[in-house]
Amino acid sequence: MNLREQAEKLIQQENHPEAVRLLSKHLDGSPEDPKALFLLAYCFMKSDSPGIAMNVFQRAGQLFPSEAAVWHNIGKLYHDVNDDVKADEYFRRALSFAPSFHNSLEGLGMTHLNRGEFDKAIYYCNLALAEEPNATEARTNRGMAYLALGRWKEGWPD
Repeated sequence: MNLREQAEKLIQQENHPEAVRLLSKHLDGSPEDPKALFLLAYCFMKSDSPGIAMNVFQRAGQLFPSEAAVWHNIGKLYHDVNDDVKADEYFRRALSFAPSFHNSLEGLGMTHLNRGEFDKAIYYCNLALAEEPNATEARTNRGMAYLALGRWKEGWPD
């Protein structure tokens, strides 16, 4: 098992610091391994280091530009630092590669909810739920949008 594979196992165990150590060693020998860069950025994201996570995800995106998860995670990080305009841009970029990627549809629902664009929030949350009926964030954000519109019964139909 190579260092990247070992790091993947550590990530599943949520041992991000040790995964970072192994991925860093792996990248010393394979600096342009997009999967390793993605995993490294993910570890930084989970460790509340949004700046470095964004930079590493950007590099992974340069090497693997059609990977929707890279762009989605950058959008998520922008949302985490309260820049929903940039978050939207990256969620939309993710959807340009994977139009039914429910995570990015959820993300757009969330950013529209934050801006008070409740009908758009409901629209994107419904799209996310059509792809993944158990998408908790989409269900919650849709409910909040309906509540804001005074249509609370529609917000939690089941």
